[in-house]
Amino acid sequence: MTKQEKVKYIIDELEKNESIDKNLLRYMTVRVKKFDLEAKYFSKKEEYEKKIISLNKENILITQNIDGLHQQSGMNQNQIIEIHGNAKRAACLDCYKINDIQSFHDSINKDLKLPVCSSCGGIVKVATISFGQPMKEEDMMKASDASKACDLMLVIGSSLKVMPAGKIPGLAITSGAKVVILNRDKTRYDSKADVVVNDELENICSELNHLF
Repeated sequence: MTKQEKVKYIIDELEKNESIDKNLLRYMTVRVKKFDLEAKYFSKKEEYEKKIISLNKENILITQNIDGLHQQSGMNQNQIIEIHGNAKRAACLDCYKINDIQSFHDSINKDLKLPVCSSCGGIVKVATISFGQPMKEEDMMKASDASKACDLMLVIGSSLKVMPAGKIPGLAITSGAKVVILNRDKTRYDSKADVVVNDELENICSELNHLF
């Protein structure tokens, strides 16, 4: 089976919500590297984001990161929308219930049978959006609604090249929100943003952290 045929097969199987061959699921997850479950170093970026989100319970963080560092920093889970999932969790492909992540890693590393959901019996994989896998509709709707309702959007450390996440600032701009972009390189929305700062994030966030 060619690479293109594998990708088409995966997409077809996901759309039908049927069982997926283990070898193809391996291919889809690209043998996701197991993340260290212990606390890691928090950068100036995570520090600043936590301070901003903690200012108001209505503030929302929409993130493409899958490392779970925002939760480890102490940020309220209810204020985080992980549109690309979380690599420190495992979830059912059918009902999305969170399952044991260790069982998934054991099945990959030890060539064991893939774990099944404790609730519905569906296939369990690491809770990230893999190549060929559709975005989780609930999370995308939450991100869309939050973007349209906000007064101010801060874009921190994103090239805005990965879709559909790259279109999120456009929703805020169209709804009349002010947009601030903090990123090392230029982005597609720089010309429409109210403020743009191009520099290394460690430098930008280090200065901003002094304001708190």
